[in-house]
Amino acid sequence: MRKILFVILAGSGLFATQAIAQDYGKVYIGLGVGKTTLKTNLDLGAPANLDFATKGQASTVHVLLGYTVNKNLSFEGGLTSTGNTKNNTSSGINTLKTETDFRSIELVAKGTLPLGKFELFARGGAIFGDTSYEMFVNLPDELDPTRVNTNKITQNSQKTGLIVGAGAGYNFGRGAIRLQYDITQLDMKASDISPLFTSDGGVISNADVTTDVSTKNPKRLMLTVSAYF
Repeated sequence: MRKILFVILAGSGLFATQAIAQDYGKVYIGLGVGKTTLKTNLDLGAPANLDFATKGQASTVHVLLGYTVNKNLSFEGGLTSTGNTKNNTSSGINTLKTETDFRSIELVAKGTLPLGKFELFARGGAIFGDTSYEMFVNLPDELDPTRVNTNKITQNSQKTGLIVGAGAGYNFGRGAIRLQYDITQLDMKASDISPLFTSDGGVISNADVTTDVSTKNPKRLMLTVSAYF
């Protein structure tokens, strides 16, 4: 009986070792969905002299390609696309409507702590962010509040920075599902000189105004399903 039990345990251990080994040195692909939080600031120079700050969330799609080196280390590359983040804000009697698109490319290392079929992990690496802005600034006439001048400003900003994150996952068969939260160190800025209709003593003038726009440190929460090959 003891010999039979020993053979069963030895065979189970060998099978488990082979199963674990098959999970490493493999390529995997994943598809994730979630939300990205964007904070955008717009500063308008003289003669407008206005500052706007907006914050909003938008749906995000994330595609990744990874490679498992061993049970504790993987490398991942990913593409992220975030839909329009729409916001309305005001500065005094002036209002701003923004539509912000954010896209990114990343290359990260993933450290994993296996806990049976479950795992805890942390990620870190480089990220390239690309942001497009479409902004509509409404400036009422000082002498005629019923008259509103709408100014459209479009800009684009690109920046390379760092991304760090952490999460938990569950492995099943040849697949896995995980929930992660990522924080970026991206300070994307753009500056331009645009013609802007402003109110000056009741007279509307078409003036060149310096427009500075920035989006700092986007954050995201993602749920990702992946498959090993």
